[in-house]
Amino acid sequence: MANLFFTSFESSMYNVSFLGLKENIAYGHKAIEEIKKEFPAGFMSNTYYETFSEKKDPKILFYYMDLIDTTRELVDFKKRQGKTKKEATYEAVKYTSAANCGEQALLVSQKLDEMGIKNQIISMNLRLNTQNCYYVTNGHSFCVIDTVEDMDINNPDTWGDDAVVVDMWSNTVTKVKDAISFFRTFLKPRENERVQFEKALPY
Repeated sequence: MANLFFTSFESSMYNVSFLGLKENIAYGHKAIEEIKKEFPAGFMSNTYYETFSEKKDPKILFYYMDLIDTTRELVDFKKRQGKTKKEATYEAVKYTSAANCGEQALLVSQKLDEMGIKNQIISMNLRLNTQNCYYVTNGHSFCVIDTVEDMDINNPDTWGDDAVVVDMWSNTVTKVKDAISFFRTFLKPRENERVQFEKALPY
């Protein structure tokens, strides 16, 4: 979620998908199901709205933040050892059990890659205009199955009729329009913030 440090991620070679909406939704659920088998304890996240927002305990928040920082330090270390971003993220999260939306999106993307399903990671970012310079105030990353080649990334209506958002962080697997509408409920963009979609993770 809200973190202003951006990094690129490795693209993968995907199989072309000719599946329909129902099949893509089924594959999204399958990917999440398979990841949960590998991580049965679940993930700690410093911004997961159904956990931290109910507890309102700063000590818990700081503990989660430290775990996420440890995960990302491990990712950087493993990348320096020659691992891809997805491989490094999997190994780091396996060690820490801490994964925010970006890490979880990478895990989902890796699992879909293994299944031969075309996918990409997209971030929905809020940008605030200050002195004619837009900077990110909040954001959320998720995986999307089966986007069309000529999509306009800043217009989700063009991503494809069969495109499906797979977001393990919020346990959401649904068509793009419904997912984006749902993400707005917790990102809560203000009037002076614009929503922008990017092929980059918000950390």
